[in-house]
Amino acid sequence: MSGPPFPVDGAHIGFVTSVTPTGETEAFVLAEIVFLRRAGLRVTVAPVRDAGTVFHAAAQEVLPDSLVWPVLDTHAVLALVRTALRRPRRLSGVVATILRASGSPRLALKNLAALAKACRLADAFAARGVTHVHGAWASVPASVAWIVGRLTGLPWSFCAIRWDVAEGNLVLPKLADALFVRATTQGAATELVAHAGVREAHKQKVHVIPHGVDLPEAAPERAAGAGGEELRIVSVGFLLPKKGHRYLVDACALLRDRGVSVRCEIIGSGPLEGDLRLHIAARGLGDRVTQRPSVPHRELLELYASDRVDLLVLPSIVADDGQREGLPASLLEALARGLPVLSTPTGDISELLGGMPDALVPPADAEALASRLAELAQDRERLRRIGVRGRTLVQEGFDITRNVGVRLRGLLTEGPAAG
Repeated sequence: MSGPPFPVDGAHIGFVTSVTPTGETEAFVLAEIVFLRRAGLRVTVAPVRDAGTVFHAAAQEVLPDSLVWPVLDTHAVLALVRTALRRPRRLSGVVATILRASGSPRLALKNLAALAKACRLADAFAARGVTHVHGAWASVPASVAWIVGRLTGLPWSFCAIRWDVAEGNLVLPKLADALFVRATTQGAATELVAHAGVREAHKQKVHVIPHGVDLPEAAPERAAGAGGEELRIVSVGFLLPKKGHRYLVDACALLRDRGVSVRCEIIGSGPLEGDLRLHIAARGLGDRVTQRPSVPHRELLELYASDRVDLLVLPSIVADDGQREGLPASLLEALARGLPVLSTPTGDISELLGGMPDALVPPADAEALASRLAELAQDRERLRRIGVRGRTLVQEGFDITRNVGVRLRGLLTEGPAAG
């Protein structure tokens, strides 16, 4: 990862994540933190919880400046007691707001569970000279950043992806108190301001700044190949219902039955791992569809840039509980390396692929997915053009130097006037 230097005198960001620098998830959050640090911004990372293992190589770079602490321990309890003695009104106001406005008893409990740790972070950030606190998600990380801001008076902000907005965790208090909000998609921004009671002044705080992707100087040359060759598919993502992996498995079964040679690797961990394995076996696809647990981010990027795969497929759907995608980072990272993608117009995916009909199929439709895959397997030039056009779109709208190194950095260090 590279970028021009942006030295910032005096600015120090307390960056509240879910688990980063530990754990398998949040690779895109880690990438943006690393970029900000390399660009000259001092960043202290504070995960809400410790996932136990350091999975991604880049995490080693931020680990020395990270506060990886348990959600609740003796230190956190003592910090809560100190806060109750020193700032009783501020703390009682925080608790009252959590109980009144969290959105549900479950969310109130999640916020209260993080209260003691937020008190500890408030002390730590103040001692370290943090000048701005930022939550990586609109969910509990933003709750922690909000609590720290309420207790210390430090300016703070948060990032909204999509599912975390739909969760509805303290949305109105957060919008009211935050210096600014970064929405990574227009869909997330629209959902934020759609909440009942949002004032016009709060809407002005929302800035749409898409994820930043580190762009290789040049994408690998991908030969069009001959129609009829085996189509090598990869699908990357946390194994959740909204990812729609079972439709990809069903599509692979249809392709096999039609004599189309296909091989698919599904990379990711999650609650549906066992169910997906059984589904693959039930369809008799053990020799064509394989599963692999989550792999380090660097390994994924190397796979996208290699000649070992022809296409990234994300058959995303709207799940029964209403969960839907934001804009998956895997689509951006694959296209940045010229790897063609095929997905569905669910969530905010159309914000990237809406102008590329060849890269979209209807959701929850294995037949449509199989038909498009068969067409692309036969027409490799059409497949190659998806990768070329997609890389151009990523260059134009998702460059990490512009989105993170200039726009997000400006908001973190100079406030909304820089946005």
